[in-house]
Amino acid sequence: MRKFFSPLPPLFMLLLACAAAHAQPARQPQRPERSARCRRAATLYIHPSPDKKHLTVGQEDEYEYRGLKKYLRVCGDSDDEFTRRITQEVANHEAALRACGERRAELRKRLMGPGRRTEEGAQQDFEAARDFLRACRDEDEKFDLYLFEWVTKYEKAVREFEEKKRQNGEPPAKEPTKEQ
Repeated sequence: MRKFFSPLPPLFMLLLACAAAHAQPARQPQRPERSARCRRAATLYIHPSPDKKHLTVGQEDEYEYRGLKKYLRVCGDSDDEFTRRITQEVANHEAALRACGERRAELRKRLMGPGRRTEEGAQQDFEAARDFLRACRDEDEKFDLYLFEWVTKYEKAVREFEEKKRQNGEPPAKEPTKEQ
């Protein structure tokens, strides 16, 4: 008796379909392309200052931050990797500014507030001011300029005091640090 249906052709077709599907390259999800508007904004606003020679590092950072903010005003709604990175940089910059503002207010309250001043307290105030200036010095802030002058005078007074003690043959009040 003859078979009307042979299982071989459908099995062969299924095997052929599986091999064809496996041979196709996997489709990768398309990353959203920046629009022409965002490419133009990037070329206009995101670049280093053309006047690097006459700007301080802080002024250069501020110039670049303003450019990033301008780019985000134009393309902040875009959902591509470049815009996400710019958004993160702006957020980090603003967080650092807020942290420096908080540290400045805390240090101002500590230094200008009433209280009895001791030698140890003056040393602690000096170290706090020096650490603050290393992290957050702003050339445009009057308080920062005041701190810079105070730290400079304090360091000079300590050096002179130590020099007088050395000339008199007395042991130093403290071991010299690497910075001195």
